[in-house]
Amino acid sequence: MGIVEWGTAVFTAIAAAAAAWSAWISRNQFKNQINRQKEQERPRLVPLNQELYLSKSKEFIDMPLVLEWKLSAIEKRSYSEISDPMSQFSFPLVNTGKTFAIKVKVKYFLENGIDVVNDFENDIANFRIKNPEFKQLGVDNFSFDLRQQKVLYPKGDFIEDNFLVTPLEIRIPLIKSNETERIRIPMYFTVLSNLYIEKHQQVKPKLRITIEYQDEYNEPYISIYRVEVQISKPNPSADREEYWLDFTKVKADDKKAAQPSGS
Repeated sequence: MGIVEWGTAVFTAIAAAAAAWSAWISRNQFKNQINRQKEQERPRLVPLNQELYLSKSKEFIDMPLVLEWKLSAIEKRSYSEISDPMSQFSFPLVNTGKTFAIKVKVKYFLENGIDVVNDFENDIANFRIKNPEFKQLGVDNFSFDLRQQKVLYPKGDFIEDNFLVTPLEIRIPLIKSNETERIRIPMYFTVLSNLYIEKHQQVKPKLRITIEYQDEYNEPYISIYRVEVQISKPNPSADREEYWLDFTKVKADDKKAAQPSGS
């Protein structure tokens, strides 16, 4: 091969390499642009803090510790039934993204578990863990009995109910962009929070909420929040307190890891 042919071959190879490099750069730029567009347009489900008001429940009006949570002081609506594991109280879950979210799952778990409760007995009520041995085991599933003295006729009698603490899940097929879905919370969490508010328990219950959903490309996402009742006194010299359901994000990464095949 002569010098001219050799030079032509080298130039051709360099040109081909440069073209390949340029094509690789273009492909990556296009891929990054698509990924950025997906990230900008994907759904984002965000729970909002919710102010709450405590009110005597119609069903439990004779029970001093079972307080129904309401969204406003003048709200009128149906009240929770003791057989329903979910309270009628709800918080707003907003899709702040540009596209819809599908296959939405909201999972509940009592974060501080059985450690949040202790047996007590006083003039108006007594509280018992159903299986005391679970306290040493630190189990996630347990139940408790709440026995309360009637404040109406015949005064002095007791009403007893059992509450089951177990992980729960709510499923929602679709939440469109800029839409809000009202999400109910477990009844056991409202009862345990009431006992804390009324100073019958020393440990504040904290609820772990996991929100799982997919976008239109079936890409999965997950967000995890810690939920608790916050209390404030606007006027320190007065007895009136204000309450709200407060959400704190505990998992910053929204992208869910890919599930192994067959799971």
